Amino acid sequence: MKKIVLSIILSLSVFSVWAAADSRIINGNAAYSNNKFEEAISQYEDLLKTQESAALYYNLGNAYYKTGKIAPAILNYERAILLDPSDADIKSNLELAKLQTVDKDESVVDQLAISEWARSFVDLYSSNAWARMSIIFFLLTLVGASLYLYVKVMALRKIGFIGAILTFLICIVSFFCAKSAKEKITAHEYAIIFTPSVTAKSSPKDNATDALVLHEGTKVMVKRQEKEWYEIETSGGHRAWIKTSDAEKI
Repeated sequence: MKKIVLSIILSLSVFSVWAAADSRIINGNAAYSNNKFEEAISQYEDLLKTQESAALYYNLGNAYYKTGKIAPAILNYERAILLDPSDADIKSNLELAKLQTVDKDESVVDQLAISEWARSFVDLYSSNAWARMSIIFFLLTLVGASLYLYVKVMALRKIGFIGAILTFLICIVSFFCAKSAKEKITAHEYAIIFTPSVTAKSSPKDNATDALVLHEGTKVMVKRQEKEWYEIETSGGHRAWIKTSDAEKI
């Protein structure tokens, strides 16, 4: 009896958490629709303390963009893309927000075309989608292997053998794509400049030589951290040091 009561209490607790989450989404969306963008931001930010999704980051990015806060908008669009790299709307709004920044993207086409293609291929789906695909093709591999091992009809055995090999190869590719996509999410190797204008230094010292000036909304790669300093690399390949307080990791 105690176990039943405890199970009911736990179920009610879970339901109440989801109900609260749903109410915040509804309230946030309602505030956004009524042009109450600060209220929408508050609701979305509060919800992100307990869960995250591409849609939630996307909505938060839109709310920040509407208030003219470009750096937080770009940050949240970038976080949304990490979770759902195939979403065209997120990519479109990110590019729109980038047009409002002072520093333009100086990146050049990667000379290693195969490396660029591999990154684009991984970005076709989210890490969860790749993982599900890997599981599905693993199960299909088992089906094919079963046909080959236990069916006596030669034609079906051949189909099972070839099918098992093909599905196993796809399973392996999907697994490594899922792993790569997951590592991209957890690596936090990029950051967005949040300070309106920051003078990057040649070394992690306040009195070091000025290296370059970066502006709000610029995306940089974080190479390493030394106390309160980030060594960053711009899209143009320039390296310098900035204070950790001047940027927010994606």
